[in-house]
Amino acid sequence: MVRNLYIFLSILFGIAAFCSLAASTMLGDESLLLVSIGLTAPAVLLVPQIILRREVSILEPTGMILLYTVIGTTMNAAFMAYASDSRHASLAGGESISYFSVGGLWVLAGLFVFSLTYALFQGRAPIERMLPAERSRFPTGVMVVAMAVGFGLSAIGTIMFINSTGGFSLDALSQKRWVAIQGEGGDTVYGGGGYLRMLAGLSGPLAIFWLCHFLQNRQRSIAASGAVVILALSAMALPFFSSGRSGVIFVVFQLGAAYLCYRKISPVYLAFLATVVLVIFGAMSGLRSTHGASNPLLAAASSGNGVSLVAVSHITQRVPERMEYKYGESYLRWIYSPIPRSVWPGKPELGLGREIKMKVTHGPEGLETGGRPPGFMGEGYINFGGIGLLMGAALFGVIAKGAWNTFSPLLGRSAIATTAYMMLFLPISQYSNSGFSELMARSLVEIISMVAVIAPVFILYAYFYRSWRRPGAGLGRSIQAEAHSR
Repeated sequence: MVRNLYIFLSILFGIAAFCSLAASTMLGDESLLLVSIGLTAPAVLLVPQIILRREVSILEPTGMILLYTVIGTTMNAAFMAYASDSRHASLAGGESISYFSVGGLWVLAGLFVFSLTYALFQGRAPIERMLPAERSRFPTGVMVVAMAVGFGLSAIGTIMFINSTGGFSLDALSQKRWVAIQGEGGDTVYGGGGYLRMLAGLSGPLAIFWLCHFLQNRQRSIAASGAVVILALSAMALPFFSSGRSGVIFVVFQLGAAYLCYRKISPVYLAFLATVVLVIFGAMSGLRSTHGASNPLLAAASSGNGVSLVAVSHITQRVPERMEYKYGESYLRWIYSPIPRSVWPGKPELGLGREIKMKVTHGPEGLETGGRPPGFMGEGYINFGGIGLLMGAALFGVIAKGAWNTFSPLLGRSAIATTAYMMLFLPISQYSNSGFSELMARSLVEIISMVAVIAPVFILYAYFYRSWRRPGAGLGRSIQAEAHSR
């Protein structure tokens, strides 16, 4: 079904791209040429999957990357071709439409290399050997204690973050993004509050785990559903207050995807879920400052996020003139990321976004509105030029497909593995619009958070009921047998 959908979409985008290119040729219209490149991008991503693979799942990273491609390249190409407002001027940086058409060709090359690598890579890690045996049902006392502790820690983290950003205020609702830290000479340094965010987000993996556990063991009750909802709302609290629209939406997505691993979802529920996501996105866009657009589609098209046509265009045509090559340095920054900024106020940024905005696109004055993330293609170019862009695309293909190969046999069969995949799915997909060190740091945070809230469940059970067993060899044998049969 998904493969057929990919075929339909590739044909649809391909026909639209051809018509736009033909019109551009006849009319000599550069805007239509840029639109044609934007429409070609999703087809370039999908065609290798269609030709080289028999089965495609809706739960694979390629689905989210397709969405990021449509937002960051297809929709953004149309915006750059025809918009004329202040947001367009900010993204364009005074450059012509043909400038972004050249950048679009780099995007097409990177997407093709990524998709080809993803389709061909077959490696996986046998993580089933490390998973503990899962109980059919946990005692009510263990569940209540685990949920209460997770919810309490999450609430403490959220409250501490809000207090560190000036306290609760209706006027600043959904706009608290930075934590003020006193620097070494009395100056104020602003950080992202990574540890507070991590603490506040503990209820997220807990909500996913218990949802998976209840579905796996067919436990249906108002109490179970209510507990998952409360934990999910707790996980959404900090992203909402800190203007993290994607953070709120991703919690909804993770729960929906986890449910899909165990149960089929009707088109009505899918439409309802999509409506909820759009409402949340639009409401939070309206609560943001006047720099953003309240229309969710326009906000997405003008964001410059996703598989970013804007970022790749500026990076491939302004580096190394405005920003020197990094020669692999940015791929190692995740190693020192655990050091708190309160301990090391001058710690270099984990990502390249702010440096790119200061040196490549806007200058120092542009930092007031955040950074310009490079994405997997842009970061590759910043490190090693054109060959680096293609290598970065291949690296992303290996990471994304390796994760899918590793977890796909366990989805819907192991609540822990399903939760782990849902937690890793987003950092991997967001590599489309971030950097390698951010991918590594976010993945480590997600896994550590998951272990922190799930391990006590098994420890409590083992302590009180003395039923701890070694990792489930039976599950491991069945997964290995399936792998050999393929």
